[in-house]
Amino acid sequence: MADVEMNKGVQILLERMSSNPDEFIPNILGEYPPKWRDILMGIEYRATKQKDYKDALQFLSDKEIKALWDKMQNLQGELFTKRVMNTLLVAEDGMRGQAELSFSSSQAMGESQKIELMKLEIERMKAEARLTNATARAFGR
Repeated sequence: MADVEMNKGVQILLERMSSNPDEFIPNILGEYPPKWRDILMGIEYRATKQKDYKDALQFLSDKEIKALWDKMQNLQGELFTKRVMNTLLVAEDGMRGQAELSFSSSQAMGESQKIELMKLEIERMKAEARLTNATARAFGR
């Protein structure tokens, strides 16, 4: 018996998660972004078997729910790793909120490492901006 083809919406959502992960990461309070909130909550309900979970996205197979949930967890895991790395970089520099390199350490660092550090700094700034925005929304500012 052949496997049933994955729902097109699931395929599109998985691709969107890869291309725009920020749209799927919950804020510091655990709330999903509004754009996908209903769908993401349905996936979470089914994946974690919360109360009345069978009613959530019942037209999707368990395999499809698992694929979506796994992707969501991977995105959160990647963000967590970036936060840890950024925290370490900031702590090693001794500067809160900045991951600047001294002139001597930047000379010793290879170009690819500098690029990776810049990417991490950009991700940190994006995460900080999202946190600021989420906090402002949470407190009605």
